[in-house]
Amino acid sequence: MYEGEVYIKLIDIGSLYGAPKEMVEKVKHATAKDNTITEGKKDEIRGYFKLLIKHDLLEKPYFKMKLFESEIVNVFVNETNYLKIKPLIDNLNRDEEKIKVKFRGDKKEKDIYFANEIISINKVKGKTDWKK
Repeated sequence: MYEGEVYIKLIDIGSLYGAPKEMVEKVKHATAKDNTITEGKKDEIRGYFKLLIKHDLLEKPYFKMKLFESEIVNVFVNETNYLKIKPLIDNLNRDEEKIKVKFRGDKKEKDIYFANEIISINKVKGKTDWKK
């Protein structure tokens, strides 16, 4: 079981949830065509998308979470679980509230988790950690 608080990152590359099919196919094609490892942000993003494809997470919704060990991770969920947490995130006053989440799931890769079951979601008083 994992627990922590929702973490807000304003600019983030997470998944292609909700993206048009053409874009998803372009990303799949771009990540599959070149297996060379080079350095740079573009290749870091390509590598990240390859991991999402490997674990069938590319089109899954996700949220960022700060685990109580202070590690910031992407937590992927099915759409049913996402619809439980999305309204809380959308209406979050990050200066006065935070969202605590507890879930059962699997660590797929470093900083990538899949929540099989959301145990609890609670909005409480406090300040949400965030980054631009």
